[in-house]
Amino acid sequence: MLKLNVRHSLLKTQFLEIRFAPESTIEEVKDKLHRMTGTPPHFQELVLIKSNSQQILGPDRATLGDFFAETGDEISLTDRNPHSLFGPAFQEAKKNYVAPVADEAKYLQLEGSVYQQIEWKLKNDKAFRDHYYAKIKERQDVQMKEFELAAKTKVGDRCQIVGKRRGTIKFIGDIKDKGQGIYVGIQLDEPLGDCEGDGFFECPRKFGTFFNISEVEIGDFPELAFDDESDSEL
Repeated sequence: MLKLNVRHSLLKTQFLEIRFAPESTIEEVKDKLHRMTGTPPHFQELVLIKSNSQQILGPDRATLGDFFAETGDEISLTDRNPHSLFGPAFQEAKKNYVAPVADEAKYLQLEGSVYQQIEWKLKNDKAFRDHYYAKIKERQDVQMKEFELAAKTKVGDRCQIVGKRRGTIKFIGDIKDKGQGIYVGIQLDEPLGDCEGDGFFECPRKFGTFFNISEVEIGDFPELAFDDESDSEL
């Protein structure tokens, strides 16, 4: 039996030493985490964090054993539900909230909760409501595109990024410091990067970089010889 720590993107509490069987499928893991955290399985993005690597857990039919999970490893759960409590849609609505001019007296009767304010705005302010749901749809479209790309991408794939820089995928997953989205860590073929992997993977100095997965082209990209790069600039 494995004892794994679980960290949720929207909750301050870390769940320690949660028991899982090595043969548990990712679908079963998501179901258990749903009962623990309230995040529905289809909105969960799971990343297994080991001492020297990170990897997205999927597809659902795979098992923890397939990823060589060990006691002490951590599962990072990113809640992709735009309607989650304190989730991105709520934060977006809160940031753009403006007190209504019409019917001010009725509005002031509310208790002052941001939730109540947003609920009032959604019911009574069409412009706010349209903006709110447009933002949700926009974010869902972006997330769906990123999920589709992540499903087709794996560590070890060759890739090309802006400036015709080429390299090898070393990490795929969520990076809180970079904001929302799925990112890939790349070890470049040449020292044209800006890091050494930042703890997500290891590579020589200035060979590492990170890009959103939508900005990376995956394919059979051999290392460029110096002459190849020179010719492309002529």
